[in-house]
Amino acid sequence: KRYTTLGMATDQGRNSNVTGLAIMAEVSGRTIPQTGTTIYRPPQVPVAIGALAGHHRDEKFHSTRLTPSHRWAAERGAVFVDTGLWKRAQWYPLP
Repeated sequence: KRYTTLGMATDQGRNSNVTGLAIMAEVSGRTIPQTGTTIYRPPQVPVAIGALAGHHRDEKFHSTRLTPSHRWAAERGAVFVDTGLWKRAQWYPLP
């Protein structure tokens, strides 16, 4: 099998392949179990979107890149600003 569009919907073949199997069984003069079924791709059961998102929100939503001098700046009390994915020292407050 080199190419197929059957089973490529959001259900990954869980529901749409049943129709295809029924057609193939009818054309070949056999039953669906005789024709054979496909292997379903996981997840086979619905998963709550919150379980997929998990802790990936706010600061953890995207990767953060640090400059080579980040630790040095943090030790000196730098206030950082987001510039794209980078955390850059914006200023160093005086005590």
